Amino acid sequence: MSERVEIIESKTMASDKPLILEGFPDTGLVGMIATSHLVNSLDFEQVGHIESAYFPPMITVHEGEMYEPVGIFYRNNVYVVTSELPIPMQGVYPVIHALVKWMKGKSPAVIISLGGIPEPDRIKVDDPTVFALPNGREAAEVLKALKGPELLKEGFLVGPKAMLLKECKKNGAPALGLFSQAYYKYPDPGAAAKILRVLSAFEGTRVDVTPLTESAEQLRVQYRDIMRRTEEEMSQMEKSRELEVPGLLV
Repeated sequence: MSERVEIIESKTMASDKPLILEGFPDTGLVGMIATSHLVNSLDFEQVGHIESAYFPPMITVHEGEMYEPVGIFYRNNVYVVTSELPIPMQGVYPVIHALVKWMKGKSPAVIISLGGIPEPDRIKVDDPTVFALPNGREAAEVLKALKGPELLKEGFLVGPKAMLLKECKKNGAPALGLFSQAYYKYPDPGAAAKILRVLSAFEGTRVDVTPLTESAEQLRVQYRDIMRRTEEEMSQMEKSRELEVPGLLV
């Protein structure tokens, strides 16, 4: 399943039951914005990247230097997997399968998937709610130590984050989804800031989120192309879900 996906580590870190964060683009680009801000603000070191035939042929350029769009970063026993492109629908299973296998190999304390949940009245919500979904008993114990998240009791998750939580459970890796109320079609730095406030309970993840709220409009413009591509992929996944289970909504 993972023959067309390669996880390349340029540097091996001596971690001990690390925290692993995943921030692939999704609703409001919440996970991507949160992990990018964390990596850039705390000077995480890039220690690897993911290559796949499922990804479009592209590189990202920052300050005159080339980078792989799906990077793996590390600092103080925390790994961050962040991406500047959405996983195409046909690549979700093989990419997540390979990624979970890599994550499990790190013997993590917990894997946390960061994302958004569409909120139709987001414009009226000053303080977005963060919902949590543990994939088992170990992850549920981690959730008890966090302040603020509400347990996601009902709903429907589709796409990479749903697959990651399911694959982690199948492979015996503790994983937790944290999803903030967010705009569906617009980058939502405010929702990303709320996720990072919740994450601050973990050592090595405390970061000033003021730049996200103060530069929200600038970030929305900066990320609008990624949001457009992400929305296209999410729409395909939703259509696939509706064919299988008509009438159910996230």
